[in-house]
Amino acid sequence: MAKQDAGFVHEHIEKVAIGACALFLIWAIYYAFLSGRFNQNDKAPAEVIADLGTAADSAIQTVQRASAGDGGTAVDKATEDAVGELLAWYGPQRKPIGEIIGVDMNVDRAQPFPPPFVSSTEVSEEKRHDLVRLVDPDVPVVLSGRSKLSFAVDLPELSDYDGSKPKDVEEIEVNWVAVAAQVDLKIQAINFKTQKYPPNSYLDIVKVHLQRYDEDEPWRGWQDVDTYRAFQEIERPAASQTAKLRDVIDGKQEFIARPRLPERISGDRIEYDFMPYLDSPPSSDDQDAPRRARSWVDRAERAIEGRDPYGGKDYHAAMVLARAAMMTRGIDAKTGGKAKSIYDDAMRRVARRRYKEREKSPADKMMPIAAYDLTAIPGHAYRYRIRYEVWNQFAGKGGELRDKKDAALATLMSDWSPESRRVRLTPDIQFFLTDANAQRKAVEVTVWKRDRRKWAKESFRFGIGEPIGGKNRDGDEFVTGALCVDIRFDVPVNGKRDTVMVYQTPDGALREAVLSVDENLNQDFSRRVKS
Repeated sequence: MAKQDAGFVHEHIEKVAIGACALFLIWAIYYAFLSGRFNQNDKAPAEVIADLGTAADSAIQTVQRASAGDGGTAVDKATEDAVGELLAWYGPQRKPIGEIIGVDMNVDRAQPFPPPFVSSTEVSEEKRHDLVRLVDPDVPVVLSGRSKLSFAVDLPELSDYDGSKPKDVEEIEVNWVAVAAQVDLKIQAINFKTQKYPPNSYLDIVKVHLQRYDEDEPWRGWQDVDTYRAFQEIERPAASQTAKLRDVIDGKQEFIARPRLPERISGDRIEYDFMPYLDSPPSSDDQDAPRRARSWVDRAERAIEGRDPYGGKDYHAAMVLARAAMMTRGIDAKTGGKAKSIYDDAMRRVARRRYKEREKSPADKMMPIAAYDLTAIPGHAYRYRIRYEVWNQFAGKGGELRDKKDAALATLMSDWSPESRRVRLTPDIQFFLTDANAQRKAVEVTVWKRDRRKWAKESFRFGIGEPIGGKNRDGDEFVTGALCVDIRFDVPVNGKRDTVMVYQTPDGALREAVLSVDENLNQDFSRRVKS
């Protein structure tokens, strides 16, 4: 029997050991997780984790319900609660996690950790808005000329540019067209308010854009103009980096929105103040204001009559200049009366209804923008339009916009202005048909030549197949590069008998000159030169 019993124990001892281990494992699991060994305040680990998540969600919702302040001293309850929540989690005297969820753990955090990103700009649906509509610029005013200017050899970054004269320069003679337009800041303020923008929002201009339409090459359509800048082009950052863009343009608005051409060495005079800045009208204690007002009235009169420097009747320029004089405080009655007379006259002459309805009284919050075209071809006629680009103050802040895609735009663009008046750049050499002799089958042409600021003229007689122009008795050249192709005498033109000269331009194009028309053009040009 003993032998048989020993054999049974020896045979089944392994099963007994495995059973004992299983019982020990079950006891260990119970002791570790079910006996309450890790419970705190009667809360198991799973309950602690759930409460922690609930507390975190509550903090996020409290922050999102708060609204951004307006800079005042009053703080509402929602904002106060949000600040308290953030201080409890991340402030200098932040609470332990256990205290936040109501569990006494008697331990602090091992180390502080940074808060996750929570959009504090998220607002309720009814408080969200669209991006503001930018006011279109008014009809542009244009001036043109040819001058020798002092250009910087190397353009600085905008952040380094302060408007001072560069050290290294090169003198270059260029044709220039100055284009400027007014932006109505009163209407822009209404647009800001309509879209619930923060109080005192304003336009941070990043760039002024310019396009031109060449009437001599209409197939090209509207073309972008690489405008003159005294600094390097500003890079456009992503929406998440727009703070850097604002840092660059801050304090540089005068250089961006109203640039100036370089110093003039010789040639046509450049009127930098041809668009008066009326964001803040000149005050009565401005000693120079009356003189500027008289200057604006004089130029308004020149604009409405089409005298230099406008080269054609510009009623919109007359309105802008007369309005500037009318808004100047402390001007004498004579100047004020003349300004109002010109203003009213220009108003009557402007064809577009928008000005008849809108310009009934002068606005005192008008901001000009300006740009320069240095690539226009002499002899070509152009029309211009202008617009501006501004910093998007809601870039990266989709929580406040109805369409969150708008927050991806680093900048916003206005619409194009209406077209400017037609401006033709005066070439250095031009001629007019001024006489005809049918018996000799010849015509006379008066050739005008410009040398720096001075214009000189000379008359030449020639026939079919001969060049137009040549040398005068002193050996001075008045060469036009044009060729007389045909002369037609006693032909009907506009119900009268007239002489027509057909000529070929240096670029191969055929054009006509009518004697009666060119005689008047020559007289007008002569008056402009003398004035």
